[in-house]
Amino acid sequence: MNEKLQKTYYIIGIIQRISMVILTFCMIGAAYKIYDLSLKFSIEMKEIHQLVTNLYNMIHRSWLF
Repeated sequence: MNEKLQKTYYIIGIIQRISMVILTFCMIGAAYKIYDLSLKFSIEMKEIHQLVTNLYNMIHRSWLF
């Protein structure tokens, strides 16, 4: 394999891994925000579960992964 192409492949892999870590932290932050808002507005836990499930499905279908 060409060395330049291999180096580009590794850089793309590193960028993808870093974006996955950042996205994971964003998901954790969003989950805490949703939970905090649910306590503030008295939303039932069932609705929160649906919101988190929808968020997971959107991320699962993302082109990044």
